[in-house]
Amino acid sequence: GLRRRQEAANRWADWVQAADPISLPIAPALAPPLGTRRFRSHTGVVEDVRAVLTRFTAPFNFLGLPALSIPWGRLHGRPVGLQLVGRRHADDEVLTLGEAIQARFPESVPGVPAP
Repeated sequence: GLRRRQEAANRWADWVQAADPISLPIAPALAPPLGTRRFRSHTGVVEDVRAVLTRFTAPFNFLGLPALSIPWGRLHGRPVGLQLVGRRHADDEVLTLGEAIQARFPESVPGVPAP
């Protein structure tokens, strides 16, 4: 398993070697209400909600790449996020870009909920 993980990480590294961090959605669907355990896709397939909501982030965790999820406002009243992924050992680039995006688009950062 570790060998396959390293092979996949090497393929990814070759592909993005000269790239800046890339931006991707965090999940393939809007956040469901709290307590939701199952998710039905638009095609009718029912899956565990955790499998759906981590589908776009898990690969980068598996590959050991720096990735950052930041809030990106709301859609239909539900939170939406943006994922930034960088090259191996480029954590500083990913964090700097995330900070710059939030500084440039402060409206995307949610306020602190009232007590």
